[in-house]
Amino acid sequence: MFRPARHKTQHRGRPRIICLGPEAQRILAPYLEDCAADAYCFTER
Repeated sequence: MFRPARHKTQHRGRPRIICLGPEAQRILAPYLEDCAADAYCFTER
C-alpha cells in the first residue's frame, strides 16, 4: 500500500490509498531490499 502525503482530493478529508498488486511488488522488491523500514524508497515531486 502507498499513502501519498498530498493528493488532489485531500481537501475532502479522506486519505488516498493506492494498493500495489503482485507484479508491482515484484518490480519494487529490489529497491526496497536496500531501504530501511522507515526510509523513503522514492521521493515525491
